[in-house]
Amino acid sequence: MEKLGEKSLEKEMIKKSLSIISKKNPRLEFKERIKNFLKIIVLSLFPIILFLEMELLNNMDTTVLKDVMNIFNFSSSLRIVFSSFRSAINLIYIYYFGRKWISILATIAIFLGIYGITGKCKRAMIGTTVIGMILAIVNYILLEIRGTSITPTDFYSIGMVFGMMGNIKMKFSFKMLIAIGIMVLWIIGCSKIKIKNIDKNKKNIFRIASISLCILFFAIFFKTDLLPVRLTYNTKRFYEKKGIVTGFLVTLKNMKYNKPEGYSIAEITKQIEKGEESTKKEKVDEKSPNIIVIMNESLSDLANLYNLQITEDNMPFIHSLSENTIRAKVHSSSLGGKTANCEWEFLTGNTTRFLPVGAVPYQLYIKSHVLSIVDTLNAKGYYTTALHPYNREGYNRNIVYPLIGFQEYKFVDDMENLNFIRYGQYADDLSTYKNIINLFEEKEEEKKIFNFTVTMQNHLSYNDRSFKNSVFLNDYEKEEYFELNQYLSLVKLSDEAFEYIVKYFENYNEPTIIMMFGDHQPNLVENYPEIFEKSSEENNYIVPMVLWENYDIEEADLGDISMNYLANILFDTAGIEKTAYMEFLEELYEKYPVITTNVYKDKEGKYNNYKTVPDELKLYEYIQYNNIFDDEKINWLY
Repeated sequence: MEKLGEKSLEKEMIKKSLSIISKKNPRLEFKERIKNFLKIIVLSLFPIILFLEMELLNNMDTTVLKDVMNIFNFSSSLRIVFSSFRSAINLIYIYYFGRKWISILATIAIFLGIYGITGKCKRAMIGTTVIGMILAIVNYILLEIRGTSITPTDFYSIGMVFGMMGNIKMKFSFKMLIAIGIMVLWIIGCSKIKIKNIDKNKKNIFRIASISLCILFFAIFFKTDLLPVRLTYNTKRFYEKKGIVTGFLVTLKNMKYNKPEGYSIAEITKQIEKGEESTKKEKVDEKSPNIIVIMNESLSDLANLYNLQITEDNMPFIHSLSENTIRAKVHSSSLGGKTANCEWEFLTGNTTRFLPVGAVPYQLYIKSHVLSIVDTLNAKGYYTTALHPYNREGYNRNIVYPLIGFQEYKFVDDMENLNFIRYGQYADDLSTYKNIINLFEEKEEEKKIFNFTVTMQNHLSYNDRSFKNSVFLNDYEKEEYFELNQYLSLVKLSDEAFEYIVKYFENYNEPTIIMMFGDHQPNLVENYPEIFEKSSEENNYIVPMVLWENYDIEEADLGDISMNYLANILFDTAGIEKTAYMEFLEELYEKYPVITTNVYKDKEGKYNNYKTVPDELKLYEYIQYNNIFDDEKINWLY
């Protein structure tokens, strides 16, 4: 005890001696002041530096990058020095106090929250940097993979994304290396900062105040409209304009599906003027057709849509179909990803237009039975099946499929003799279709089958060097166009596989319908602006639909249509009586043949955004809300 007392006394004397020396030594006192000043500067600039690090990975505007470069463009010329100073002021004003200020405030709030929990400035700075850069890097990866920014629902699919990472050839651009380099240096610098010990009572006050300010910011952001930011449906552009953090938080805020204003079951009944079940439960007979629906991953006719000059037609069979064939140009709500949303639109007749931006119903909303065309076909006596040659957990399909009504569903581990042509995990269309054929070869004679298959062959990315490309852009067989050439070659395989299944059912002894459509385009158009000169916001969302039957039907080209109406086309062609909801959609289709997340198109062919919503679309939203969220479901609609 005496020794411990002597040591503490010794330490106290040393501290007093040092303080006396520092007071008597102006040089030491000046150095201490400089250090404290630098610490204040670092803490003040921290949110700006972290913001710039993140935005370097967010397709930052070239004007901003020029401003950054001008800041470091030192020269003896007074004009250049003044220009650099002005650029620095503009950068700070526009991007610190300007349109991205909420990102900065959110960064400060996160810092305060971590400081309040840990009581360490150093840990708070490092922790905030790591969180921010993880968000920025994942956003960068998703932009590279699918061309869209990160949203909260992407974390539900994080396992699927990492499972595909080995297939993706990442483009580690100069700006990414700079951003990561700055992050590493910044973390090292933060770890060297030593903050003078503060009195314990004062420190506790600071910690409580920090946590309170953090909670206050997020409470104001999520529970009020005092920080107004209007979310747009093009998340990539929104994130570029407002910043990654703002984009992510606003998307998270909008994940909640609020009851539409004016919603009531009485209002729906009044508008549709039907209050009893309208769907007859008639069973199918021998004349009713079997139905096969193929949603083909990333299938699109890029060559025709953008007038590409390629070495050969990569969809010759589909283009040649004329007899007993119906075609359409389908407008998808998705680009480069979110396949499950396209499934949901087709199977339910609902639209992602009324959902929060970035929401995936399969992951967020479907927790109990949801009415769909599968229910209707079950009631008609069809045996309903679903096939997907990939992981059952993807987009929660193993949970969702039975809730939608499928009687049987198989995933990659359940299917037979799949041929994985790329990366050892993407089954080709041909072997997938052979599994469909097996269903029909094994079925009982009197049973009618409805099969819904989602393929995987054409899934991104398109860098598998073991796959031999067969279709090329004219004069562009160079390495830099390898991805586009691979995609065009894969579509040719899809065409050949579709020919195989059509030829099989040409001689099948029961009437059968095959409908195939793409879910969305691949994320390739923006990668090759010199090739896709005729790219447009409208063209980027168009995919083909072809419906073929092995008996006589009237041929047609339906032109523009959206995914939510395709089931109506299927039921009309099959001669199956439609539900009250489908009849409502039929009337809606006559007025608005295209309704997607981004736009709607009226019967005159005019595209509109959603600044003003027609009354018919409000009723559409009421019905959709009832189907998903209301416990008192209007079953007669389905």
